[in-house]
Amino acid sequence: MLKIFKIILFSFFVLCINAQSIDKVEAIIGDEIVLSSDIESQYIQYLAQGNIKSSKVRCEIIEDILFQKLLVNQAKIDSVVVNDEDIYSEINKRLNYFESQLGSLEKVEEYFGKSKADIEIELARIIKEQFLAQKVQSSISSDIKINPVEVRDFFADYKDDIPLVPAKVELLQIVVRPVISEQEKNSLIDKLNGFRTRV
Repeated sequence: MLKIFKIILFSFFVLCINAQSIDKVEAIIGDEIVLSSDIESQYIQYLAQGNIKSSKVRCEIIEDILFQKLLVNQAKIDSVVVNDEDIYSEINKRLNYFESQLGSLEKVEEYFGKSKADIEIELARIIKEQFLAQKVQSSISSDIKINPVEVRDFFADYKDDIPLVPAKVELLQIVVRPVISEQEKNSLIDKLNGFRTRV
């Protein structure tokens, strides 16, 4: 049984060493997930517009994506629909913009490291989410008629009654502690003592 466990443990470590990260879930909002590739593609689009690299901008992109995913999740709850023709029109506008900036479609494909079809699929997903978020945001704020003085007065009056919403974090971790035999410990101690003697 111990031999089988060691073989499985060794196989697991070999897989971990040789594994490559394909994509990573950075956040989950309702049913919506934020992937590392989403953040990177938005950042690449930002750079493609001629802007300079900045870690502050990357943080703003992450914040925008999280807010957008929150609105998209609400759009799904509210059954908001987006017109496909609007999405395809926006895809063409963006591809034309990228072509005008980079010179040709081949250079756009080279820059993003994807074919035109793959770029269109990714843009369709992003644009659909943006349109859904815009519709939800406009539906929320369309009937609101309030000025900053009223907001300040409201919070002054109800400051003690507004509950604090605690942060919710879920952490999962797999811990495997290898068993080290006395023989391996003694071997290591002898090796370290040999280093000390040489020094």
